[in-house]
Amino acid sequence: MKKLIFLLFVALFVSLSQATIVKFEAEDPSLYYISGNWQDGESANASGGIYITAIVNGTTEQQANRRYYKLDIPAGTYNLYVRLSMETAGGRFVNDSFYTSDSSFSLDAGMRTQNNTAATGLDGVSGDEPSFAWYSIDDNFVSDGGDSYFMLSTREDGCHVDAIAFADETVSDAILNAAAITTGNKQPHDPLVTPEWEGIGTVGSLQANNTDVEVTFAYKASADPNEDYPMNPEVIGHYLFLTVDGSDVDPNMTQIAYIPHGDMNDPNVVYGPYQYLEQDMKYKWQAEDAKDSGGGTPYPSGDPNNIPGAVWSFTTIAAKPVITVDPENVLTDLSGNAQMSITAGPAPIITGYQWYKVGDPDVALSNAGIYSGTDTDTLTITGAGASDDGQFYCIAYNGAIASDPSASAWLWYPRLVSQYPFETIDVVDGNNVTSDTISGFDAIMVSYDIGVDVPVLEPNAVANLGSTNSLKLDNPAGSDPNAADAQAAQIPATSVGSYQDITISGWVYWNGGGIWQRIVDFGNDTNNYIFMSPQGNTGGLRMAVKVGGTEQSVVGSSGPGTIPIGEWTYVTGTLSGDTGRVYVDGELVGTNTGMTLDPVDYGPTSNNYIGKSQWPDPYFDGMIDELKIYNYARTTVEIAQDYLDVEGDWVCNQELNDLGYDYDGNCELGLGDLAIIVDEWATTYRIYPE
Repeated sequence: MKKLIFLLFVALFVSLSQATIVKFEAEDPSLYYISGNWQDGESANASGGIYITAIVNGTTEQQANRRYYKLDIPAGTYNLYVRLSMETAGGRFVNDSFYTSDSSFSLDAGMRTQNNTAATGLDGVSGDEPSFAWYSIDDNFVSDGGDSYFMLSTREDGCHVDAIAFADETVSDAILNAAAITTGNKQPHDPLVTPEWEGIGTVGSLQANNTDVEVTFAYKASADPNEDYPMNPEVIGHYLFLTVDGSDVDPNMTQIAYIPHGDMNDPNVVYGPYQYLEQDMKYKWQAEDAKDSGGGTPYPSGDPNNIPGAVWSFTTIAAKPVITVDPENVLTDLSGNAQMSITAGPAPIITGYQWYKVGDPDVALSNAGIYSGTDTDTLTITGAGASDDGQFYCIAYNGAIASDPSASAWLWYPRLVSQYPFETIDVVDGNNVTSDTISGFDAIMVSYDIGVDVPVLEPNAVANLGSTNSLKLDNPAGSDPNAADAQAAQIPATSVGSYQDITISGWVYWNGGGIWQRIVDFGNDTNNYIFMSPQGNTGGLRMAVKVGGTEQSVVGSSGPGTIPIGEWTYVTGTLSGDTGRVYVDGELVGTNTGMTLDPVDYGPTSNNYIGKSQWPDPYFDGMIDELKIYNYARTTVEIAQDYLDVEGDWVCNQELNDLGYDYDGNCELGLGDLAIIVDEWATTYRIYPE
């Protein structure tokens, strides 16, 4: 069996010789037992995603600021490498200064200054990459085998260290990066405090007085260096220490137990239940494996012959419940039935729940009418209608102690929520207004240029639609007498399009012009919106959702998805779950199954336009008729029927069309397909003499 678990052999790329490398992450708590004046920081570029950095400057080296690593390094002479953060490619932080122990690997080693400045920079292995890179810090560390000690100490708080390595010969960045991380199990390791509460990050059982907490401690004892036993056979017992102080080094840590241990085949150490800890409190604890001093008597705690573990921490359960899973937005079925649920914990302390509907003021729901389960973790709604739309949340209780409210979730009844027939324009408070006949989210005719030429109604409407007028947006680029084309309609309502799933449909007569014109654009700014455009920079009809600066879109294919110029066309965009679809004249022309963003995510909207973009894009030039918005995604069949109700004999169902012989893409098997088949057979499936 291998004698040393820290030993790692890595093949050199240009030699058959091998280097012995002991490499560890600087934050690894299983390797140190005094952590000193350091704290963890997060970086995606750091080894393991974590680096350590100084808490405060130490202009002179102080023992209290040291971080001690206890390692088992094979006998030999080693070079020290440290992986440091860099400011820019080829440069270094000028305050990357720190102290390291000298090359003796002893506890009483002297400390050396590693002063990384422009004048006295560290010797870099490469130094060519930004972020973190390996540097050769020191050499001639001599290990006699067995326990070795290495110390870091703080000098300046700009120091970022994420990994440390010892190699018995000079090695490259590539070899250091490829070397495996050492894991420490020759000290106490794998700590566990139970019971654990998943999703909350706390431990313990809250007692009846809602103050005291009971826990059980467990860990694994130090491994046998010779690997003859599951644990170190010299260990005959274990000291446990506990503190409530939040720092890594606490002089008030006190011994709470000594646990004898006689079975070398079982490294598990368990102590508990331990009672009377305070609720909602951070504790530090530490294990020290006690070796036999002779005659079966353990060395006293703190003796250097013993094996101390890292300082571990946990937070005890709070009497205040925590909601770990919030309710989700929900669309009822056509009968108005739906459910919302939360998860709260820790489970033993939950004594009740209360659901609320957001209002002015919020309303505590009772088990009556359409609601049931209002005092449980699951709210059930039965027979809701359009008037019951709203936001709901829940509070969990431990007696009179209430959790923070859950996040609010929307309930919607599936329906047509807005319809703009563009049949009339009325003057309201000095504005020209056209009606939303469903929700009253009326649209105001506006002009954003220097004139007052607002949109008007146009008697050119879609044949067979039963419509007399359409909305004319007269924005031909370069021909406006006011030197700008800026006619649009604005909807002051703050709920237009803010749904989880959605359908936007309408008839458009597009006069062409610049790309990125908008049929509709509902949102708050250039970082949060949903829009439909007749043409973007690629493809045809486009629908996009942007939340917090991230945009996802679905685009109609070039050809079928292209909006013709100068004729009425039925356009539709839907969002259902993570799938966006766009349709032209009832036919599916584009699908994107990666649209994870939802308009409801950016909440109420302040800039809701017909014919205008959130960006300084061209205004829509043409006419729009029968604009509709649904709070759910209509199906491919329903959208095709909407189109066929007005014109057309049939629509190809591209959602299902997998007919392998429809070569010309016209959704039927005809002479054209037969001609292609005959030609393919004659030219591909026959071999002719050369």
